[in-house]
Amino acid sequence: MQPLSRKKRLSYLVLSCLLFVILAPSAILYAKGYRLTNSLQITRTGGLYVSVGLSGAQVYLDGVLVKETGRFQKGALIQNLKPGTYTIRVEKKELYSWEKTLPVFRETVTDAQTLMLPKEPEMIEILAKKETPKESSTSTKTIVAEKNPQYDLVVELFAPKKTASSTEEKIINKLSAENKDGKIVVTWLGEESSRPSFFCLGENCQEEILISSKSGIGSFYFMPGRDDLIIFQTRNGIYVSEIDNRSEQNIQPVWEKWGLELRVSDNTIYIKDGKKYYTVSL
Repeated sequence: MQPLSRKKRLSYLVLSCLLFVILAPSAILYAKGYRLTNSLQITRTGGLYVSVGLSGAQVYLDGVLVKETGRFQKGALIQNLKPGTYTIRVEKKELYSWEKTLPVFRETVTDAQTLMLPKEPEMIEILAKKETPKESSTSTKTIVAEKNPQYDLVVELFAPKKTASSTEEKIINKLSAENKDGKIVVTWLGEESSRPSFFCLGENCQEEILISSKSGIGSFYFMPGRDDLIIFQTRNGIYVSEIDNRSEQNIQPVWEKWGLELRVSDNTIYIKDGKKYYTVSL
């Protein structure tokens, strides 16, 4: 095969440069969210990204199913949305659903993270004594009740303190949460440029976010493993609320019962019901 002549090589080079000059701006505009409508008008679009953290969840946009999360892709990116307000809903069997109405802006992806608790969480009672199988000298197994060290630790955890530790300020990842007269006030302590997105609607950001309950909030904590959720105790039970108030906050029950008490220690949730103590898996 003979090599291309110098004239042809030059022609191909010029053609490649022309194509780049023509197509590069289009690619840049497309990446920034510009789209051509059916009426041949150019419009700028945005998107929504929802972090679900679960596989097998159905994601709906304005009532239309747009995606089911998978084993590896546990979020949903919805692109090419015209600026406006959209309602996104996520559902999965045996979990409480999550719904949020969020704005979409030009050339911007609005992000959010779901709160989806199990309707029947796993509750494990912490007993004063635990049964341990032991082998005797005759090679027979017997069940021996031994003192449970975890029980004493939990009893101490719920013991009355001189200081109101359940209502003091809690800080995690530069987020501060404080109980003020039965309402949780969440503020951002970091740089303005790194303020969490749930504080802002476009360029308008809040200085603080409130979490409240009709019956008032007692003890509260950041949800283990999450800095965007608060778990709290009221007279009516234990609940989890998202901090995000860009639309109505999602608040879901852990256990609805009068007189429960809540503690969180070493990323473990403990609930006291009368004289019984439980750990909860959510």
